[in-house]
Amino acid sequence: MEKRVTYRALAWSFFRVGAGAFGGGWASLPVFAAELARRRGWFAEEELAGMFALAQSVPGVILVNFAVLAGGRLKGRTGAVLAGTMAAMPAFLLILGVAAAYGRLPEGNAWLRRVLLGLQTGVVALIAAAAVNLARRNAPAGWKRLPAWGMAVAALAAAMLGTDIPLWMWLVGGAAGGAAWERLARRRKP
Repeated sequence: MEKRVTYRALAWSFFRVGAGAFGGGWASLPVFAAELARRRGWFAEEELAGMFALAQSVPGVILVNFAVLAGGRLKGRTGAVLAGTMAAMPAFLLILGVAAAYGRLPEGNAWLRRVLLGLQTGVVALIAAAAVNLARRNAPAGWKRLPAWGMAVAALAAAMLGTDIPLWMWLVGGAAGGAAWERLARRRKP
């Protein structure tokens, strides 16, 4: 693990993060943790989770927002611009290559459909892994109890079944259910 931050190391790390963060958003959090916390030692994993939450609160691509925030903390304004640019570069190059090749592929290409389906499956797995990892490390003690996990799994199952319930209702319902559960748990304690 290295602590020293050079512009070259910063550029290469954020290029690697951008190249490995298929799916954006939550799918990129494990990639950030592997590169910036475990490999480079520039941040603690708990610090990355907080920065990631802050990057989500700003409009734009979460991957680039996070890179700008992290690069700024490491090397100031120049680091922010460099990290943001390098994190976006792999996606830019990939899209450029796909756009150049797309016109040459026959319509309804089965190989391309399989590749895209495989990427979707991998992204779902990365998001699930990031959610479980964050829950283990940062969740309050109440989330470590079975009933809280049961509520989360029930909400996920209902959402996957394609109900027409809007997202805000899920959030309000989850908050109300969690508050009610905590209130009951406090009444039971002596």
